Amino acid sequence: MPSQFVCQFTKPLIHSFVFKPPFPLPGESTADALSSSDPSKKHALHALLVSLNDTQTITSSVVANTVTSLRSLDTLAVLNVDDSEEEALKYAIVTKLVVAVYAEALDTYLTQATEVEAEAEWWADIERSRFNVTWYLLQTLPGRLLNVARIIVQTVQAKDLPLQLSTLSPSSLRKLFPSPNSLHPSALLTAFFPQPLSITSSAFILSPKTETSSTLKQALSLVTLPTFLAQQECRYNRKELEKIRDERADALGRLAQLRGPLAALIGTPNSNHSQQGPFSFLGFLELLNSVVTSESVSSTALDDTFGAIQYLSQISLPSLDPIHVEYLRSRHLLRPSRITLLWPKLLFLPPLALYALRFGYASRVTFLDMLKDARETVEGFVKGWLVEPLKEVLKTVRAGGAEGEVGVIVSKEGVIADLESLERMTLSLARDELRYDSQQLNALAQKIRVGDLTPIMEIYEEDIRHPLKSAMMGSLLRGLFIQIQKAKVDIDQALSGIDRLLKSQELTFAFVGVAPAFAIVYLVLGLLGGLLGGIGGRGRYGGSRRRREILNVMRRIERLLITQPTTPLPSLPTGLLLLSVTRLRTYGERFLPGSSSSSGYFTGGRFPEGVREAFLEDVADLEDPELGRDAKMRVVERMWRCWGTVLGWSVGGLV
Repeated sequence: MPSQFVCQFTKPLIHSFVFKPPFPLPGESTADALSSSDPSKKHALHALLVSLNDTQTITSSVVANTVTSLRSLDTLAVLNVDDSEEEALKYAIVTKLVVAVYAEALDTYLTQATEVEAEAEWWADIERSRFNVTWYLLQTLPGRLLNVARIIVQTVQAKDLPLQLSTLSPSSLRKLFPSPNSLHPSALLTAFFPQPLSITSSAFILSPKTETSSTLKQALSLVTLPTFLAQQECRYNRKELEKIRDERADALGRLAQLRGPLAALIGTPNSNHSQQGPFSFLGFLELLNSVVTSESVSSTALDDTFGAIQYLSQISLPSLDPIHVEYLRSRHLLRPSRITLLWPKLLFLPPLALYALRFGYASRVTFLDMLKDARETVEGFVKGWLVEPLKEVLKTVRAGGAEGEVGVIVSKEGVIADLESLERMTLSLARDELRYDSQQLNALAQKIRVGDLTPIMEIYEEDIRHPLKSAMMGSLLRGLFIQIQKAKVDIDQALSGIDRLLKSQELTFAFVGVAPAFAIVYLVLGLLGGLLGGIGGRGRYGGSRRRREILNVMRRIERLLITQPTTPLPSLPTGLLLLSVTRLRTYGERFLPGSSSSSGYFTGGRFPEGVREAFLEDVADLEDPELGRDAKMRVVERMWRCWGTVLGWSVGGLV
């Protein structure tokens, strides 16, 4: 089945042609037109057209059967060139067949380019890491040793030498596999590393050691030599695959550039039967065949439109994939088989697991104690730092600022008692010394409640003029005690204000107390989610690795549009652009949530139609062949602006 991109790319070609019943020719009635044609042939053509419309994917077998039916109709009935309805039916059928062949060619090269690029990226991941290179060397070690053993046996048999253990000595191997010079590796080294090595690498590896070379350097070179050669092999495979990808992308770009001529051809049907074939599709099919194959084709294979369609759908296009796969396998450019990549794990994991089980069983008491301590720690953390603080928060919210509740620092009753004590002491002194009546005492009581002790302070000022006499016989001590009580009341009132402030912020303090526990829980859950996402190969929007790949794809799209100022783009940039846009569409369809499960945010708001739909709309704009380079540059800028934060393309987002 063609990819979604190919379907979107070729759908307008089918929709651009609308079959309409013909009008009668000038001077001819509808009855005369119908009587001059073959009704059975029209019914057969109409049935073929209906079957093609009902078929979701027009495969090569459907194309072959349709072409056979058309040929049989042309053989069994004489073509009436004046019957416009018959011509329109045939034109509609051939249009669908040509578009189907064109779509198959696009899909074939797009699939090949995508697969080759995936292989190149796999080799690039191995190449950039020394650990990955070493692990890859271990994975492929049995096959390399088998190749070495085979070449040794073949060489010994070719020279009629006995196959003995002494033959495997270093001196015997040097005699069996001499190196012509320092720039050409021996056959033994070539058997171990079958891919061609660069001249500089060979010179570095095979250069003779001088007398001044230290033993440490020689030992270090022997240790790093296999890893270095394996890295060179990965680099060679990556570069070769990138060349093949560019070749497929160039062909894909040339095929995409044929869409305009095909659209113009479909929009202007020609019923003149010239040497170019019926409906003028033969020239397009010959051009299409020249793009997909470089082999010479006999003239009889492309002598008419039906023959060209049949040749492309049955011979030319189906042969592309086997040739492509065989070429990659013969060059050893594909990644190793799954069993080759898994054998170290299959070999070493069972004994390691058995050893771990034995060790765990022997240390089961210690493990049980550790699990018990861990359980108690988790329970204490949950109860003491999560459950209990949350209960206090709920209690605070439920109680609110209820009056009469015990204060944090001082109680309301204590402040009132101190103030009443001060009032009684002050009124008693005023009654004894100032001889106040009840009305004056009530007025003084009102002043005391607002903190005004002026009459008492006047008595105190008079007493301190004669402190000893006043202390022995006067009211100095009573005034001093009143001052002390007044200071206590002032302190209580200040603490009461602080207490009211703390009560108003009690909910804030409660959340501050539980915030560290929530932070720890959030970090632990995030680490567990990342671990489980890494094990399952999935994460938010496909995981950081997928999003990093799409970031590189977006960068390549923008770079292609910037470095190619001409319009239209050349074939290679066009193919690479289509390849990149296809990867964007595949990513969006597989890893972005749709409208029913939208979880993406954009500048603080949720996408109303879902992340996937909005992303694919931008991708469709990049796929649109009607948009020029400048318009696509604006689409890329919009995608950077809209998706940079959502998909973590911003700095520090890919974690």
